[in-house]
Amino acid sequence: MRIEKTLVKFIDAHLGALFGGTSILFICDSFTLNDAITLNLLVGINFLKQGGGGIVLGTSLPSSMINEDIQTRFSPEDINFIWQAFNEGKCYYLDTTPNNVFHKGSSSLKGVFRIENDPDRILFEVSHLREKIKNVLPETPLIILYQNFSSSILDFGSKTVLKMFRKLTANVKRWGDIITGLVNRDIHDALTLNTLIHLADFVVELRSEEGGGLKQPYIRVLKSPVLEPGSPNIYQRYAYIFYNDTFVKLPALAPVFDDFKRSISYEEGKILIHDREFLITPLSTFLLLFKELEKTLGINEYEKFMESFGRKLGLEVTNLFKSRYGLEGSYLLREALNYFLIRGWGRLIKREGSPESGEFKIYNFMTLSYYYGKSNRKVCVLVGSILAGILEGVTGKKWICNETHCIARGDEWCVFEAKIEQPP
Repeated sequence: MRIEKTLVKFIDAHLGALFGGTSILFICDSFTLNDAITLNLLVGINFLKQGGGGIVLGTSLPSSMINEDIQTRFSPEDINFIWQAFNEGKCYYLDTTPNNVFHKGSSSLKGVFRIENDPDRILFEVSHLREKIKNVLPETPLIILYQNFSSSILDFGSKTVLKMFRKLTANVKRWGDIITGLVNRDIHDALTLNTLIHLADFVVELRSEEGGGLKQPYIRVLKSPVLEPGSPNIYQRYAYIFYNDTFVKLPALAPVFDDFKRSISYEEGKILIHDREFLITPLSTFLLLFKELEKTLGINEYEKFMESFGRKLGLEVTNLFKSRYGLEGSYLLREALNYFLIRGWGRLIKREGSPESGEFKIYNFMTLSYYYGKSNRKVCVLVGSILAGILEGVTGKKWICNETHCIARGDEWCVFEAKIEQPP
């Protein structure tokens, strides 16, 4: 049996095919530590879902808190799956936290063991439990989740943990398994971090920076077995979110938006961006306006109005990027979509097809739809029409765009399918 993907798209895109004998390291800061833990667990759960087995090393989470922690991170379906994996002997949890936080019998799960917090004991128990799983499930690949290396570095010192990580990495390469772990860069010296990065096969960094008075988390790849160091993608920073049990990478903002943000000024009561005047207003104002138009015009006339208005708006923005930045083709499409995303209209989850093929489909989290409230109809006619206008500006051809799924109607995402309009 072979597992080739982590099923986290961002990781798989940079890691390539997951093969036996791989070490994956997540480096975070104190602000993104919880996200790094969730991402590490998500990789482990996805591995189990594909038929693998697992060993989790808990260095800071006592077994008495496993239930509570898992319930705050994952859906009921995934929680049931995790419990089943423990009770069937496919997964084990090694609790290395201090004695005073361990309560015997506090976890009802099978496969949960309290062990002495000692490097040699950890290495021994990992090897022992691996043999135990292999005796029952000989064809099952294994993943070892180390939560987390920072706690062990504080307990044992960096030299001891580096030696332990090297031994664990050497073992998984010999066994053909996977090991993942995380480390908090805020509390370690550069030499320790650089050595861990050197020993790992694949390294992902979660970090944060100040922006507009808020901390903004981002993610990037520091080391990849398939991308060359000079690759333009390897050091690109991406914003991200966790939606339900899914890790979603948001579009990276192109350099034109740095220029866009720098050009914002406030003069004489006017907000100017590239000499164009903007009005910033609460989302509730837009919702009130749209709903009042629905009542006044009726749904049919309202949708006709919004369709015409949205096309003009999408076309106007696309022409602005053409004239000001000289963008064309896929670059023009990307930046026109980003223009609306950065202004709060929503998040682009994924896209399929291309303008060149004559068919284009996007999955979105739409702000208006989410806050619209429950509806028995799809409510994003304006957004679909904006997309049709953008595609017309990119290709020079008229497009028809239909919303097939809508958050306001209870769907997970808002989905738009666009096609080139065929002449009668």
